[in-house]
Amino acid sequence: MNIMQVVTHIGAESAGPSYSVPSLCTALQNRGCDVTLYTLNDIPDKESNFKIKSFPRNNFPVKALGRSAKMYETMLRDAADFDLIHSHMLWMSPNYYSGLIANKLSKPYVCSPRGTLSKWALSHSIWKKKIVLALGQKKALDTVSCFHVTAQSEAEEVFDFGYRNIPATIIPNGIDIPLLSPKKSTPYKRLTFLSRIHPKKGIENLLEAWEQLEKQFSEWELAIVGPKENDYAKKIIKLVKDKGIKRVTFTGEIKGDDKIEFLRDSYLFVLPTYSENFGMVVAEALACELPVICSKGAPWSGLEEHNSGWWIEIGVEPLRESLEHAMGLDDFERVQMGQNGREWMKKDFSWDKIAENMIKTYEWILKHNEKPDCVQ
Repeated sequence: MNIMQVVTHIGAESAGPSYSVPSLCTALQNRGCDVTLYTLNDIPDKESNFKIKSFPRNNFPVKALGRSAKMYETMLRDAADFDLIHSHMLWMSPNYYSGLIANKLSKPYVCSPRGTLSKWALSHSIWKKKIVLALGQKKALDTVSCFHVTAQSEAEEVFDFGYRNIPATIIPNGIDIPLLSPKKSTPYKRLTFLSRIHPKKGIENLLEAWEQLEKQFSEWELAIVGPKENDYAKKIIKLVKDKGIKRVTFTGEIKGDDKIEFLRDSYLFVLPTYSENFGMVVAEALACELPVICSKGAPWSGLEEHNSGWWIEIGVEPLRESLEHAMGLDDFERVQMGQNGREWMKKDFSWDKIAENMIKTYEWILKHNEKPDCVQ
């Protein structure tokens, strides 16, 4: 099976999909698919088992749209050699190139919105989205054979956007299960936030909750891990300084093995996000045996079902209450919850399992055989 995969970016700055899309491509290739990924020119310097084609973007007239005439021309020329086109994310030019080409050549087309149809996402950059819809995104969406979503909540977002009559396959992102070294001793027990420092991540709620608890839990520290060069990050750093909030560390971005080690040496993970289609960092933390506090802005209800964390309402007070409870547990209870989370990741979130279900979806679209359980 020859699959054209398309995503605008796979550089670190594009967050979750920069990991999940190449990882999906790798897993599909390992299961016998012939995968080629088409993207703009920000390829990480590492080897892959699948082919990558990258293209320069046209900065005129609007850089933010990610337009690339060369990318469109090459995709149109190559598409005849593929059985199916699978595009990831929305609202930039490569995202609708895929649908327009699929429509032109009558190719099956799978679309993974990856959170771009959430209420939070749709309430931002409204005029840009209207422009992109008019340029081709609406026609591309109308062409979709099957949506791929990572959770039931994301399926509802697709349906609410007007596509209730198009099937959706619910397949979460996968996770690489790392080898873990023994936890190292640290001066404080570390509560870790790891993600982009961005308004939608709920960092201001976290800092307000932490400020209320810092005296009660003097043996704990809060580490905020993520790139700190953008204007919002600078605002947050200044806020902590101006308010005199104690034991808060901004580490900057941590990647690769250093990230795994940092998570391993933490005691608790928190993601108080307003909107997340999956929340890859939650899976990474669970795989490192960290209990997790996650807001209902991300689809992690299984935290409580698997006794590996807390799934809470968005806001300062629910966050303060859950932090107080979690930090008040003895170490043994948190360790047990962390072990539960790692076993859950091994069972349900391996990339091989994800690829298996994705291939079942592709085959159902192509061969019209029995609908797999993951398809609604």
